[in-house]
Amino acid sequence: MKELIERLRNDCYQEDEVRAHAKEAADALERLTAELAKANSQTEEFERKWYLGCDEIENLTIENAALKEGLDGWHSQFLDMEVERDALLKSAERNATLGLLLSVMLLQEKRND
Repeated sequence: MKELIERLRNDCYQEDEVRAHAKEAADALERLTAELAKANSQTEEFERKWYLGCDEIENLTIENAALKEGLDGWHSQFLDMEVERDALLKSAERNATLGLLLSVMLLQEKRND
């Protein structure tokens, strides 16, 4: 392109030669314009995909945080249930022990009577 421009600027041409170079310049500009339009289109498509990807990442991050919060809540409830279960087991063991002691005491009372 630079060479063509230099020839148009520096050389003296007859009218037919100028027309030929002008046509050549027009063809080159037409090719370059088409390539530029293609590059712009590809850039716009890339940008669109980029922003859509960023939006998807943001949505997934928000969803991940919500899931983590939910799992943390469930985990906390599970731990509370474990503590409650352990307390109930200890209470049941105590009750069973007390029940055995009471049974033994009642048997001893019957023997003593």
